[in-house]
Amino acid sequence: MLTIKVEAQPGSEIEQTFQQAIELSKKLDCWIDFNFNGVHCMANPNGNPKTGAENYHKAIRSNHKYAHS
Repeated sequence: MLTIKVEAQPGSEIEQTFQQAIELSKKLDCWIDFNFNGVHCMANPNGNPKTGAENYHKAIRSNHKYAHS
């Protein structure tokens, strides 16, 4: 499966960004890769925006700067 890197707009909310990334991943049948405030994020077609946002917040509090939906 392919991965496409996109850029999140400044001022975006993380859950909304994951929602948009998941929708795009479904349309294109690929993973969507983006950076959000220094955290490497990945969304897949079967992802959940709430899970992605929760993982993002966990990553912010830890040394692991990676979150996925």
